[in-house]
Amino acid sequence: MEVTFATSKLHKIFNHESRLIKEYGKENGRIIMRRMVVLKAAKNLEQIPHRKPERQHEFSGRRKGEFAVDLKHPGNG
Repeated sequence: MEVTFATSKLHKIFNHESRLIKEYGKENGRIIMRRMVVLKAAKNLEQIPHRKPERQHEFSGRRKGEFAVDLKHPGNG
């Protein structure tokens, strides 16, 4: 699946592990890289798991139609 970013800065950060770690810390940077691998390997959102660890989910309200995946499941820190 193609992953796009709102800015070129975010694109650069999210496509380089060292930049992710610098920006988000060691643990979160590595988790983000794992999620990026899953997203890029999927053909579409239907292939992203709805269960942990990714837990793909749709927002509601004014963000209905937008989707997210978890880095850490809510309640797990």
